[in-house]
Amino acid sequence: FLPGIEASRLYFNDGAGERRLWEPRRNSDVAKLFMDTNGKSILSGIYTRDIIDESNSLPLTPPPLFGFNIYKGFISFMNGLVSLGTIREWRAFPYDWRMDLSDVVSTGALQADRSFLDIVAEIEDLAATSATGKVTIIGHSNGGLLGKLIIDELVLRGEAGIVDKLILVATPQVGTPKALAGLLHGDGLDMPEGNGFLMSKVTARELSTNMPSAYTLLPSKSYMGRVIDPVIEFDPLATVVAGFRSLYGFAINTAPELNSFLRGDAGTRAQPESNDVDTPNVANSLLYRHAQALQERLDTWSAPSSVRVYQIAGWGLPTLRGLYYTEREIIQCNENLSACLPSAVLDRRPIFTTDGDETVVSSSAAYTNNITTYYVDLLKYNRFFEGNKSRRHADFLEVNSVQDLIKNLIENTSVLPQYVSLIKPSRLPNLRLRVHSPVSLDVSDSFGRHTGIGQATGTDFRYVQEEIPNSSYMEFGEGKYISVDGEGDYVVNVQGLDAGTFTLGIDTVVDDIVTGTIEYKDIPVTASTTGFITVHGIASTSDLVLDTDGDGATNISLGVGGAVSADEYLSLIEGSVKHLGLSNDARKQIQKRLDDIEEAIEKQEKCKKECTASKMREKIVEEIDDLSDLLRKLYKKGRISFNDAQVLLEMIEHLRLLVVI
Repeated sequence: FLPGIEASRLYFNDGAGERRLWEPRRNSDVAKLFMDTNGKSILSGIYTRDIIDESNSLPLTPPPLFGFNIYKGFISFMNGLVSLGTIREWRAFPYDWRMDLSDVVSTGALQADRSFLDIVAEIEDLAATSATGKVTIIGHSNGGLLGKLIIDELVLRGEAGIVDKLILVATPQVGTPKALAGLLHGDGLDMPEGNGFLMSKVTARELSTNMPSAYTLLPSKSYMGRVIDPVIEFDPLATVVAGFRSLYGFAINTAPELNSFLRGDAGTRAQPESNDVDTPNVANSLLYRHAQALQERLDTWSAPSSVRVYQIAGWGLPTLRGLYYTEREIIQCNENLSACLPSAVLDRRPIFTTDGDETVVSSSAAYTNNITTYYVDLLKYNRFFEGNKSRRHADFLEVNSVQDLIKNLIENTSVLPQYVSLIKPSRLPNLRLRVHSPVSLDVSDSFGRHTGIGQATGTDFRYVQEEIPNSSYMEFGEGKYISVDGEGDYVVNVQGLDAGTFTLGIDTVVDDIVTGTIEYKDIPVTASTTGFITVHGIASTSDLVLDTDGDGATNISLGVGGAVSADEYLSLIEGSVKHLGLSNDARKQIQKRLDDIEEAIEKQEKCKKECTASKMREKIVEEIDDLSDLLRKLYKKGRISFNDAQVLLEMIEHLRLLVVI
């Protein structure tokens, strides 16, 4: 058995004893796994000895109901096959998943005693004791790619006959867009992948930049040629991506275009600073060239006639299929706040498809032609799975139906287990929820199951909970995204993290097409703000209920559709002012100006024939200008911070737009 990427534990002995670096306990552990520009580990002596059974070592508050099983059930299943006499023996081959796969085949895996475990020798040894003289290789995810290269090595040695089957389980045979998002921005990388803790984007991208295996998993030339959907798209109206559009049009959908983009627009775009994860990364040219040569070999790979190959693809879960570059507007003030103007900055959003297992799209997992292909309907499996844990790419082999299928393949039985088919299942509607900072996003279902960020103690990682069946949580750029089934009742919660404005959107998705959207834009928020919406599947949605001061009482309800009136927005600003940490004097002066604006708005609403709407709008704008001037004066006198003044000026500018429009 060949495990996937991130699924073998990595260790280091610093002289004082063994220390586990993966799974890590903090971002500094991941930093010890960084590699140099030649793709070699900066810290020498990192070794492995086991695959991840259950990843639950970090202290959590509250503790999870289930550990993050990766291969725990699969290990038990394989041991059971031995006990039943179905197979004589099985062995797992943990390896340093950071390395180039060719090096893993030729060198093996470093052990604690500084020896190398030779995977080819392991297979030869298993074959020598096999009742048939043959070995079945099961490769999960990245392990499937490794399995292909191992068979190539056996062919060179004239030993291809010792392998009878290669079972590719959720293998990104021609890459995956999720690897692209990780390399470019550090987005979507949690560990073990899809289960557990979020690395910082800075740490995740720095690890990927010089890690050979990250390049092998990028969408390959064959991926670009076969999959219709572009891996990168550009907003046709966004001014900040005009340079990209001039080079690539509205999308990157060919291998040469992707090659140019990853190389920094053919060398014209510089490598960003490590902490600037919003600017697209520039690939390590040496590692990228080597990976492309390896991908060419894997894309055209064919098995010896004596080896039967099977491919198993997961299906039905929201899976990243591309990146959408767009822009977002922020208010930028000069150093004395005399001018605060809207400015467009680069932003990115995920593009999802349900045609995958959350990490690998099925077109890659089921890439090879003329071999038996199985699709596992994870969507339906998870709906009926007993427990608070959905199965997806990382723990794909924990799915009972997948284990039954593997047993049948070993025994040459053609019976299809439940949730397994030879054709793709039908799609079902789902909901995608999104917010942009500075708020958190959480969802609970009618059974009290939670999807969002939980609390982790004793670590600088954040803990991802995905208890709702078929739900997923992802942080991408400035946004947070949760997907849930289109059937079910949910409560969507937002919690302010800082002062600013946020946008909340709820999209109904059918056949990967957004058929309906509810959006609340530029809502003022502070760290004391909480809010919730009740969602009844794709059928109906309640008002957005906001508690602006954290006292548990409703301050304002915004109607379905997201249209916020000027007076409602003014109330939200007033709630924000109360929780900005201002001095009493400054707060009173600001509140006086807000009262003047409120009075002007009330007069406009009462205005009939005796006054004109345009004059009343002018009066409101005049009061807004007075408040802006006051904020600048308070800042100059040191009675309000620059950040608080800028946040309030941003809110006020949005209020001005509501009044004028």
